[in-house]
Amino acid sequence: MKSNDNVRVVEHSMLVHFGSTGESQTISTIDLAAQGVSFCLLKNEKAITVQRHGSDVVQTIEFFGSEQLASAGFAHLQHQLNRYAKKRRLTAWYKGAIKWVLSPLLAFILVVSLNAAVTAAVAPDAVPAGLPPVAVQHSDLPPALPPAIQSPVAQVAPRSAKPRPDSKLLINALRDGVATNKYSTQLSNGPKGELYVFSDPLCPYCQRLETQLEKLTADYTIHVFPVSVIGGDDSQKQLGPMLCGEANARAGLWKQAISNTHEKQSPSCEQASEVLAANNEFFRAMLFEGTPVIINAQGREFPSNQRATAENITQWVATSAGANR
Repeated sequence: MKSNDNVRVVEHSMLVHFGSTGESQTISTIDLAAQGVSFCLLKNEKAITVQRHGSDVVQTIEFFGSEQLASAGFAHLQHQLNRYAKKRRLTAWYKGAIKWVLSPLLAFILVVSLNAAVTAAVAPDAVPAGLPPVAVQHSDLPPALPPAIQSPVAQVAPRSAKPRPDSKLLINALRDGVATNKYSTQLSNGPKGELYVFSDPLCPYCQRLETQLEKLTADYTIHVFPVSVIGGDDSQKQLGPMLCGEANARAGLWKQAISNTHEKQSPSCEQASEVLAANNEFFRAMLFEGTPVIINAQGREFPSNQRATAENITQWVATSAGANR
């Protein structure tokens, strides 16, 4: 026989009617939007009650013929309540992240699509569109070749032009991300400008860059956006203590993550997964080739064919600022 028990959530209200297993056949509507509610199973009375947080009023929802039926009804209510709470958390995160992720992402997809069309028109020999982006690491030093294949003259195939994101849109998106106080950590507060760095704690070149960034902290305000495009789940575990910790402790926790000096590995949290998913998606949407990525206050990317030393970065910042005057 079909059960007439009905527990469902519509927007912010829960409709409860245990038409098959309940004794009183009461239909209840519970408001979930205010301060939240708690359900309680009274095994001896074979009943389920509800109490609003912050209130002393306890309301009986239904009586049942057996303890087993009451337990099944209680489990059903808890399941629906947990689904509603999870949905609200996700909705709150999406609303907070829409300005940081979706709006810039849509704008950049449009810009990149237009640039790709132009590139395809003027460079017919370019790599076909549609290939998935591959995360590779930028090297600030040329890789050493085995002696057997080293040659005095290196023959390098020309690379096709690659669409790049608009610098103004990029810098605005990064500043929006910093303003949320969620997706980045500020390492310093210098007077000569801002640097935005996408870095993976398990990327060797990111680890090498960290010593150069320390030399720049007195002069520049440095914001780090952590990503896991190189280390994947291992990077997420490494970043767990930082992303799950207090905002004012992130700079120190980032130092521990990038240097792998955590005293005790703490489990990851939902916030860490959300932040890394958003940062990784943004990283790929910007068509960055690999980590680390350094962006200056003009929204320009530090050239990957230069060594990322403090001296070179300083000179590049000055040159970029002069070009905009």
